[in-house]
Amino acid sequence: MVGESGSSESADASLRRLQVASFTSSFDRFLIAPLIVVIAVDLGESIAAVTLAATVYFQAYGLMQAAWAVVSDKLGRVRTIRLALLLAAVTGLASAAALDLGWLLVCRALCGASFAAAVPGAMMYVGDTTPFEV
Repeated sequence: MVGESGSSESADASLRRLQVASFTSSFDRFLIAPLIVVIAVDLGESIAAVTLAATVYFQAYGLMQAAWAVVSDKLGRVRTIRLALLLAAVTGLASAAALDLGWLLVCRALCGASFAAAVPGAMMYVGDTTPFEV
């Protein structure tokens, strides 16, 4: 991505990476629904209990968008998106390895909170770097 350092990477490549990050965020967000039954069986929990994994993810995703906006103003758009995607990858892998419902809920909440920077951050980045034409 073209960063605050002013690297000469093409705008098309930057936009493609932002699209991949946004797609990954959306894919992760909506992938939980079809997996709830499988996760419930795997963890030996009820379906109702496992649906909390989606609930905590969505709540953290929604609540953290404003916080990430402040962080991106301080750190810069590109650094914030990179940090958020790294955290999302780590917490996503941790949620896949969770051995009980408690850890799954914590990991999914952290994953949702991390991915909350991807789409809004990409939109802010495009707005910051695209010239306005009348």
